[in-house]
Amino acid sequence: MRVAAAQLLYGSFINMGRFAKIQNDTVINVAIASAAFDGYVEVPDDVGVGWTHNEDDTYSPPVVEVPVPTRRDLESSLRTFLDGEAITLGYDSITVAATYADEAAVSKYQTEGIALRAWRSEVWEVVEQIFSDIDAETRTQPTIDEFIAELPAYTG
Repeated sequence: MRVAAAQLLYGSFINMGRFAKIQNDTVINVAIASAAFDGYVEVPDDVGVGWTHNEDDTYSPPVVEVPVPTRRDLESSLRTFLDGEAITLGYDSITVAATYADEAAVSKYQTEGIALRAWRSEVWEVVEQIFSDIDAETRTQPTIDEFIAELPAYTG
């Protein structure tokens, strides 16, 4: 009995199609039906509300604009970038790692501390130039990925 009920229920979806109501070249509603109905046209399975109906009868997903990050967003990503490198070497943060630069008791830690502290300064030099150029309007504000890509890599 369950099998027959399932076949009856799900079997009715086999011949169903996806139909959309389009207004001003934008999909405003989508329905599943056995045939097109008043004001709806058949569309591919991946089309959804907000998609654009193009002149060549194809559909495009909505364009999602990524907001321009604030300076605070860039600085936060910078801290994550700097700390991430120190953490991979076993330190809690770039700040902790830099304290080892003046610690002569264990040369390995002192060497890493000196290298990380110098790298941090090199990174901040680049960051200050980026921010200066943004403030002077000689460049546009980068995305976070573009910002991080401009920073010098740690070479140890």
